[in-house]
Amino acid sequence: MHGIMHAGSENLIRVRRCARPIEHLEGNRRVVLSIHGYTGYPGELAFIGRELAAAGWDVRIPRLTGHGTSGSDFAGPACPCGVVR
Repeated sequence: MHGIMHAGSENLIRVRRCARPIEHLEGNRRVVLSIHGYTGYPGELAFIGRELAAAGWDVRIPRLTGHGTSGSDFAGPACPCGVVR
């Protein structure tokens, strides 16, 4: 699996490249927060994120806990909101 390492609690986890959080932040007054579905990952929203950024919106697409790593990560503890920065 190609990916990057992220700190999670006390352990490092490998996150797939397509599952990394996406941000297009230019200080715009209009902001979109887009959340992927239960079986999804941030990369599936990359196109719409780029289009919204080109139209003058700031965009944030976080990765939810366990998505883009391994199935066993869904069984572990997570913050109440499930968002990983």
